[in-house]
Amino acid sequence: MTSSPALRFPPTSRRNAARAAGYVLAVLFAFVAGRSAREVGADWLLAFLAGVGGFSAVTTVVRWSARLVSPRRFRV
Repeated sequence: MTSSPALRFPPTSRRNAARAAGYVLAVLFAFVAGRSAREVGADWLLAFLAGVGGFSAVTTVVRWSARLVSPRRFRV
């Protein structure tokens, strides 16, 4: 019986703060992307999709970096 990695390694406060900062940055990036799309004359749907794309781009980087720096436990 194996447990999930999240249960074996509880996140530290520094890791939680870094992840929260990443999501705040993602929301900011999504706002800037949507606003920029509206300024160049895009319709609301395209502006929304630009915002979603900006948010997902930053959250993907946050998730990958969290996975790369997370502690690992190997079984022999």
